[in-house]
Amino acid sequence: MKPTDERLKEAKDDYQESREEIISYIQESCERRIALAREGHIRQVFSVLSAEMALAGAFGQIDTVFKLAQMAERLMHAEASLLVQESQDYQRRFGDSVEDAVDSALRS
Repeated sequence: MKPTDERLKEAKDDYQESREEIISYIQESCERRIALAREGHIRQVFSVLSAEMALAGAFGQIDTVFKLAQMAERLMHAEASLLVQESQDYQRRFGDSVEDAVDSALRS
């Protein structure tokens, strides 16, 4: 093999290796974001959404940014509803709340 052929092959191999390294990083990063979205605290989920929105915005994908913002809004609403329902369920099963009529009688 000629020295120029060898250098061309090395350059192609180096280029391909660099691309594969980037692909590997992106795959691992994506898997970590998915795990956070699935199992993380809600703040971490919003951080993942924010990162995805930034990436979509960098590529000019405004429709994707809008869709992700809608997802974030839906999640906030769902979390608030869940917290209210959990609180009401707890009060119903374990609460020491007093009926309104008894409460007003005790306050007078």
